[in-house]
Amino acid sequence: MTNEKENVIKNEKELNVAELWYIFCRNILWEAIIFIVILAIGVGYALTSKDYYVAKASIIIKASLNSSVDQSYSDTPLSQQQVVLVCDVLKNEFFIDRVQAEVNKPVSASSLSTSYTEDSLLINLRYTDVDAASAKEKLTAIINEIARFSRETNDELLNKYFAADVEVVPLTGRTGEVNPTVVTQSDKTKIIILSGALGVAAVIVYVFCMLFFGDKVNSEEKLERVTGKKNFIVINEKKASRKNKGAKSNEFVELRLGKLADSLIYMQDGDKNKLYQIQSTTSKEGKTTVAINLALTLGASNRKTLIIDCDFSHPSVHRALKLPKKLGITDYFKGDLDFNGMLKKTNNENVDVITCGDHITDHTIFFTSDKFKNILKEARAKYDFVILDCAPVKMLSDYINISPLVDATLLVVENDSISSRELSYVVNELNSCNANVIGTALNFSSTASQKKYYYYYDSQNKKLPEDEQ
Repeated sequence: MTNEKENVIKNEKELNVAELWYIFCRNILWEAIIFIVILAIGVGYALTSKDYYVAKASIIIKASLNSSVDQSYSDTPLSQQQVVLVCDVLKNEFFIDRVQAEVNKPVSASSLSTSYTEDSLLINLRYTDVDAASAKEKLTAIINEIARFSRETNDELLNKYFAADVEVVPLTGRTGEVNPTVVTQSDKTKIIILSGALGVAAVIVYVFCMLFFGDKVNSEEKLERVTGKKNFIVINEKKASRKNKGAKSNEFVELRLGKLADSLIYMQDGDKNKLYQIQSTTSKEGKTTVAINLALTLGASNRKTLIIDCDFSHPSVHRALKLPKKLGITDYFKGDLDFNGMLKKTNNENVDVITCGDHITDHTIFFTSDKFKNILKEARAKYDFVILDCAPVKMLSDYINISPLVDATLLVVENDSISSRELSYVVNELNSCNANVIGTALNFSSTASQKKYYYYYDSQNKKLPEDEQ
């Protein structure tokens, strides 16, 4: 049981990776545009950004014990302890205010950075500003002020701000004065790299958004683009909600499929294009409802039509037409019935049904046998159209054996439910089995196609006025 769960998880991961890669490759143009736009914005910002200047200098910390403090520490360890305190003072608001008063210019603690190593008494200072002279002047003022600050004493001649005698000694040049070095720096390269990373992140977000929201087949145009086949009809039928699905499971929904029936009649050429396999990607796409309504509409057009329920995973033709399930295909294979014994008459003229019959564990043997070929051969001879309601491609592999035996395949696709990759996979699978996929039917669409057709017949053989589908 554990191995089965691990295999399921592994397959789901592989599917997700394949799905992501498919979406990435399919939308490569948009992804390139997104990346280029973000990168261009970053480059443009980098080119317009100004350089800044960093003044650099160093100070040395010297510390000794106050005469009134009885401690046995040496000067060097004591000085190392004071390094951290001096760095804290340099960022203190009280100290920064003193520097500002000295230079009479704004000084920012955030523009000052300090660094040191644990075993060193040297503190490296950096001050950043938009002007080179200003950066140098402010850092010089900070160093001079910290030197004076460290030498201040109280009335008892003890260091005013530190627990030891601390002296800050600037590292000076030959002139003996503080003279920071100034270097020019720029964030242009950093901005460009960051914008490139942001562009990659945006592409990844786009791919995931397409996976969860945007890769669904939700229009007739997209359906035809993905499958490369003509969409015969857009069915504007509202799908039952999950809340009401149980109550409606046994109700038969009548659809207006006159346009689709007229197309099949038009394509019929003698004994050709008689046997049709009705397929879908997964269950609940309305495949069986379309198959039954298509057969009824063909029957209403005075074409003798036979429906064969080949969906052993979920046989439902008998329930929709209120017929018994027994005495069907399984009984024929047992030798209990002949072809005519399987036929069940419906309340609709010119329409007969062959049901699955009793449940059987391994039904694949039916579709690989000569007996099933004989059923189709006899059905071709006696009927104008034969409609096979088959198990969905991603549910069972029955399509592998059925596809070469029929004249054509009609693919029913639920609107805004199936991803482009799933649909493309199904079409490729059917084509690899020599299935003649002639077109599609977009089901549960919120917007019906605006293409006109002249008329259609309902199941009661009544000619209805011109309509739009």
